[in-house]
Amino acid sequence: MTDLQVRAQRLPGIGWRYTIPADRGRDVMVVVEDRGPRYLVLLDPHLDEALTTVRLPAERASVLAALLTGARFTLIPSDEPAEVGAPDPLEVVVETLPVVSGSPAIGLTQDEAAPRLGDEAALLGVIDDRTPELIDPEGGRAIQEGDKLVVAARRGRMESLRSSV
Repeated sequence: MTDLQVRAQRLPGIGWRYTIPADRGRDVMVVVEDRGPRYLVLLDPHLDEALTTVRLPAERASVLAALLTGARFTLIPSDEPAEVGAPDPLEVVVETLPVVSGSPAIGLTQDEAAPRLGDEAALLGVIDDRTPELIDPEGGRAIQEGDKLVVAARRGRMESLRSSV
């Protein structure tokens, strides 16, 4: 895969704007607000206005990102019982894993906690039930007891992740 040039620009008081080339001379722009939604914008350099703009809450943007990577997954909240049957252990699933007292994740930032999940899992975000959106990973907030980690991994690996969080 060749290196793709991504243009990044800080938007003071708002967040970041990232632009990548798409097809037929068009660009795709992603605006990531510091504490809020994400925007997908399709630009044509021959036009003064965007072709279209889509607003996504942070949690839906995370799902879209997983879909764009080609991940096949099923969202199963950890507080619901698993389905009866023999699920595919290789299927990628996304689960919310509660951070309980004594968890090794407590006190770590998302950047510090992510590598501890191993190469076969991805930390997609952290949820604090007191707020309506995912916690900003660049904010440096430490993971706390009661938070929920949003983790993507193969179904067969999820049980060991539950016990390590």
